[in-house]
Amino acid sequence: MRHDSFRFYAPLVVAQILAWGGMFALWVFSYLHIRSALRLDEAEAIRWMGLGMALYVVLGAALNFTLPWTYLRLGLVRTHAVALFCGGVGLMLVAHALSPCALLLGYAVTSLGWASLSNTPYTLVSTRVTDGRYALAMARFNLSVIAPQVILALALSWLIARVAPATAIFDGGIAMILGSMVMLAVPEAPTRS
Repeated sequence: MRHDSFRFYAPLVVAQILAWGGMFALWVFSYLHIRSALRLDEAEAIRWMGLGMALYVVLGAALNFTLPWTYLRLGLVRTHAVALFCGGVGLMLVAHALSPCALLLGYAVTSLGWASLSNTPYTLVSTRVTDGRYALAMARFNLSVIAPQVILALALSWLIARVAPATAIFDGGIAMILGSMVMLAVPEAPTRS
């Protein structure tokens, strides 16, 4: 049983760390990237960043309603892998955006990854809880959300001084795509009757 748990949790946690690292890069470096790439003043850069962030959050929330349908057709693991891949592509689009329209397109594509990232891993973990220790399983699993954010937050001053914003967001996209590939090593959730 322990070997089965390791086969399930190890790749899932690695995928989580990579994907959350990508999102953190977006959150931290968006303003700096938008201001320099689109050559906007401070107020305009904040406005476009706000529009982009609102777009991916609202689209992600709407896409959450399609996830159960997608789970039935692709399974939880493949749905999450495809969504993370799309999210990574979205981050890369944001990193290369040179116009407001291209920027919003990147945020819109990122919403696919965000929708799944904020739900599917927890659904996967819940399918593995058989002993009634749901809260304990979720508490342990949440470390895979917190860890990359804490590590990146501690490294933030070093990163901002040495990494171009577009590079950081692009690398976050690569991390999310790598996370999508790692997801394919996660055993599919058992079906419940």
